[in-house]
Amino acid sequence: MKIEIKGQGNYEGLRLFLNDVICIQSSDNYIEVFYILGDGLKKTLIRNKLSIIADEFPQLLRTHRSFLINPYHFVQWKTENSKLFTVLSHHIEVPVSRTYQNDVKAVLNSTTE
Repeated sequence: MKIEIKGQGNYEGLRLFLNDVICIQSSDNYIEVFYILGDGLKKTLIRNKLSIIADEFPQLLRTHRSFLINPYHFVQWKTENSKLFTVLSHHIEVPVSRTYQNDVKAVLNSTTE
């Protein structure tokens, strides 16, 4: 399934397959989209808000106020200094905050069983 992540204003959007999106990180008024292109990992900065993307693409999972992940790329859990992380493909580690922990575990544990 192809999706389009739009940029605000005249900013370019990004068209790609949903399963190529690994995760999205917010940084101020921008989002960084981490995705697979060919065999490599790419990231693109787009002017948009994470909350807008979260509403547009419910398939992506909120793990933290600054992160959305694609459950398709979930590899394993990691705990470090009593903080929980999800490890995604291409060794990307994304923090899971306490707020979202139960939801994230419910979704990811059901997709990996």
